[in-house]
Amino acid sequence: MISTEKIIKRQKLRRDILEKCYEILHSAEKPFTTTEALVGTKEELYKDNEHHKAFHYLMSKDLIHISSSGGKPEELCVFITAHGIDFVESFYIKQN
Repeated sequence: MISTEKIIKRQKLRRDILEKCYEILHSAEKPFTTTEALVGTKEELYKDNEHHKAFHYLMSKDLIHISSSGGKPEELCVFITAHGIDFVESFYIKQN
């Protein structure tokens, strides 16, 4: 049987990732002075299986884009897409 508690936790994890990417995008005071992405190694971002699945779910929904910036260990950059921005903003507008 599918646990509704687990579903709610997974939805919250995905929303938290999107919100973090949204905040990073809009926190830069001057354009092109900071990376407007969530940056970390695979180990940092994909802390466990749930995080790994959450990032790939969001990517498959075109809410985020993940690219490699290379290096050893490899770093990933997670950017929120236009669809992701719309999702976050509409979620909060509906809440008010």
